[in-house]
Amino acid sequence: MDRRILYPAQIPLVEDQLYAARYAQIGLGRMAGGLYGENTIGASGLSCTQGSGLTISIAPGQIIQAGVVDASAYGVLPASSEPLPIQYLLDEAQTLTILAAGATYQVYATLVTSDADGAVLPFYNSANPSQVYAGPSNDGTSSPTLRQNVITVGIAASVPPGSVPLWTITVPSGATAITAAMIAK
Repeated sequence: MDRRILYPAQIPLVEDQLYAARYAQIGLGRMAGGLYGENTIGASGLSCTQGSGLTISIAPGQIIQAGVVDASAYGVLPASSEPLPIQYLLDEAQTLTILAAGATYQVYATLVTSDADGAVLPFYNSANPSQVYAGPSNDGTSSPTLRQNVITVGIAASVPPGSVPLWTITVPSGATAITAAMIAK
């Protein structure tokens, strides 16, 4: 894994911190590629259990899927289309409601990379060091502070294009509760 070198009394640049995060992502992606395969989808966790009535619960977990390092610019770093297995996370259990009995449903995962947690950040004014800007142009514009790879789970009669199938729920007519026998990978 690549690592940036900084020296005492050096003024670190924003790129140094962003590259450190990018190198960690690349290292994790290469390790995942060695375990799952570079172009294979792998999942762990995400177990499906019956809830109360016509509900199910999907446990936290992860999916590794082929992608690229950064499809869009990451802070001041340019986009990188270098192929890389990417880790997507579902951090909290999710409850899904079955719409009706007498049908078969597919539980699926949609994998999304997004920039989130926007905040109005203080910026340094190089022309007047005693003045702090609110946002990059001193106009109060917020900037994202987090790039996240997340899993959104859903349930439907079929798996939407680009989503990853996880579970099949077969609900017989007249059922009022989901049982373990109705849940299949």
